[in-house]
Amino acid sequence: MKKKGGRYRIQAVSEMTGLPAATLRSWERRYGIPLPARTSSSYRLYSDDDVQLISRLRDLTRSGIAPAEAARVVLAAQRAAERKEQAEPDADPYLAAQDRMIDAALRYDLEELETEMRTLVLTGSATLVTDRVFLPVLRRVGEMWSSGEMSVGQEHLLSEVAQGFCRQVLQLIQPMSGAHRALLACFDEEQHVMPLWLVSLHFAQWGYRTVVLGARTPPEAIAEGVEALEPDLVGLSVTIPPEEARGEELARAYAEACGKTPWVVGGSGLTDGLRQIITDNGGRLADQDMLSVREVLRNLEGKRRRGGRRKGG
Repeated sequence: MKKKGGRYRIQAVSEMTGLPAATLRSWERRYGIPLPARTSSSYRLYSDDDVQLISRLRDLTRSGIAPAEAARVVLAAQRAAERKEQAEPDADPYLAAQDRMIDAALRYDLEELETEMRTLVLTGSATLVTDRVFLPVLRRVGEMWSSGEMSVGQEHLLSEVAQGFCRQVLQLIQPMSGAHRALLACFDEEQHVMPLWLVSLHFAQWGYRTVVLGARTPPEAIAEGVEALEPDLVGLSVTIPPEEARGEELARAYAEACGKTPWVVGGSGLTDGLRQIITDNGGRLADQDMLSVREVLRNLEGKRRRGGRRKGG
């Protein structure tokens, strides 16, 4: 990446970023962020790109990330931007991120995998990263595992790091109390929790404060959560369909556990038989794409509004 010429003295940058000049010197000395040009008299001259790097580092540290860790994230993002600039004009940066994540998992390179995850925070919104990177990676990993190209250990490594990323991001974007509330969980006996975490980021962006119960959530746990939290809806994920008799048993039990609270089931495990069982017991269906989930939520929100008008009218 071609470095733009410096134009700002250190005091001007201090005023622009709200950081003391001493902090700017410290970050340059310790982390190399940034490396401003120098005049013949050795005065620092910061470019617009330098100010942008400083601002990113400042924002990350203010969000609670340690300065050294934040510096690694910023530098990794800078390197990614340089790679993108040098790539072919039509290259998809999100597809490249998918490739790097899968390659890191295959090599058991935890450090590179974590760096890639943190770099994604700076490339777009949580939902954009979810739709363009994480969901496609999940599908590719599933295909690679089925074909024997990826081991269980490699798949678990990638999943664990991704879940940690989702938890951290969810904490940052959760709506304040008073927002709609969603209780999210996996079907009983369902172990694949990653789709649930990815959906939770979308729910948060849509204004729902989400509570994730995780894998293997039995109906009695849902009943406890509904009673304690009084959520606006319950969302259940299923990627491996249960046997028909077990599915029918669970559908009836979840319907009873949710009571009057709407409940929605989504995931790749929704077979035709399971779909029918769920709808027969009052549940709603959402396909794997987020547009389908959002449409279900809009319908529920519309019913709540119409119900509120009837009560008030």
